[in-house]
Amino acid sequence: FAYRYRTPSGHGGTAANPAFSWNTSNGVGMYFPASDTLAFSTSSAEAMRIVSTGWVGIGRTDPQANLDVAGSIRSNYIGIYNTGTTGLAIFNPNNTSAHVGMSWISDTARIRLSGTGIGSGNGLDIQGTSDRSLLRLTNTGAGIFLTSGTFTPSTALHISGTRIVTGK
Repeated sequence: FAYRYRTPSGHGGTAANPAFSWNTSNGVGMYFPASDTLAFSTSSAEAMRIVSTGWVGIGRTDPQANLDVAGSIRSNYIGIYNTGTTGLAIFNPNNTSAHVGMSWISDTARIRLSGTGIGSGNGLDIQGTSDRSLLRLTNTGAGIFLTSGTFTPSTALHISGTRIVTGK
């Protein structure tokens, strides 16, 4: 591979004119946009940045976590492994203090609603097509509600539609 290194004036290159690049590709390479910061560019635009904390931003110039991605992530498999506390939290877009988490406790899988404020205690709704509730769990102590449509639960177990009950 043929490459070139330029000693640019100032802070170490730009996205359009990176300090390290390939002779055949303009606007593709590595540069130093700030002290202790390394960035990568494609098509003369910043694509990825590593800041002094070691945090990586893809599509972000100011990453706020180990990996901070602007946009969606596509994968055939996402595994979360850790020797300590593990889990996945999905935050409420209207209140980042409220979230639903998936984790393990004493070898038992759990889904937990947590946080404070709007959306933290409204319950969990498992839905089918067209936003139709199939199973609704609430935090009001009312219990589990099974439904085949839209309804307002009124007892600890509320079943709407045809039902078959067997056993004692």
